[in-house]
Amino acid sequence: MNTHNDDGEEYKTITSTLSSFYNFYNYQINKLIKPRISKFEILSNQDKQLLLWYQKHTEYIQQCIMINKDFTEKLAVEVSTEWGVDSKTPHSWSEPTIEQFEMTQLILLQLTREWSEEGLKERKNSHNLIMNQLNSKFPNYIDRQNKKILVPGCGLGRLVFELICQGFNTEGNDNNYHMLFTFSYILKNCDLPFEISIFPFLDNSLTNFSKRQFQIRPIILPDISPIQKLNELNLERKGKIPYNDLISITAGSFIDLYGTFNVTDPKEIKDLKSSNKNKFDVVVTEFFLNTGNMIEYIKTINNTLAVGGIWINYGPITEENNKYGIDLTKEDLSELITNLGFKFLEKNDFEDSYFNNDNSLIENKQICEFWSCEKINDLT
Repeated sequence: MNTHNDDGEEYKTITSTLSSFYNFYNYQINKLIKPRISKFEILSNQDKQLLLWYQKHTEYIQQCIMINKDFTEKLAVEVSTEWGVDSKTPHSWSEPTIEQFEMTQLILLQLTREWSEEGLKERKNSHNLIMNQLNSKFPNYIDRQNKKILVPGCGLGRLVFELICQGFNTEGNDNNYHMLFTFSYILKNCDLPFEISIFPFLDNSLTNFSKRQFQIRPIILPDISPIQKLNELNLERKGKIPYNDLISITAGSFIDLYGTFNVTDPKEIKDLKSSNKNKFDVVVTEFFLNTGNMIEYIKTINNTLAVGGIWINYGPITEENNKYGIDLTKEDLSELITNLGFKFLEKNDFEDSYFNNDNSLIENKQICEFWSCEKINDLT
């Protein structure tokens, strides 16, 4: 990565994000430990005797926070070097916001879903459907390295990595530095599987659990070492597929990087969008479509997908839709997709979960739409 201007807005965003990892320990102490101690102290002696376990459990939580600290600090230091930031002076990085600390907390949960054995149950629901479509469309394994796949909103990159392992030339895109930094760390620094312990459930209230031990349950990462797996595949295929060269990641807005021209776009953006037009054979959207303006998303998918290319989608179309101004029913969305240059090849829906914790008393279920479409014409 290039070194960034210390005075630039991007540099401030990058360093404040890194700082939200590096100082996550302080955030967790202030949010989880200090309030527990204060609440316990104001109890009467009689009530304290009823909760003899409480102080010991608080100590356990603090020990777990220290283990989280080992991971988040190391991640910040390793990634800072890659992004041209001085890793020796983390105290000089920009101050993180509360929202950035909350995103770091979310990353621990996201890691559980994307890079642990506990997340396999959820991942395989979408990944199996997506891979079945791709295997049917591109049965020649050796030729897949010539097929370009784009994954918008790639997050922590597990789907991108699985596509690489299947031999596809895959480009992930995300505009969230927390996600990009964490994926980069997992991809480049985990020599062995199951080498990292994190505690992602500390922020959950005990009222969400049947047993308090579930709050301090560790998650071991990653369930697969990307470095080890790619080495094994290179040996297995005897160099016929350049696995290490099949992956690329872009940082920025999906619409801004891959969408159609705007008259106000500077020349470098127009050149970038021009280079991405009709570039990809497949676009895969997984738990992405309802995170922004769906009309613009669909137009952008059309713009970057070659005529005859395939768009595979899996995820909900509900809830977040209203944030971006237009209410669309399932029927409306299907009609919109057709009007924007696509023909449905397959369409179904499934009940699924996201961030579901089997040990929690709260269950998270939603209906996910699955489809594959063929792009039949350009919009412009």
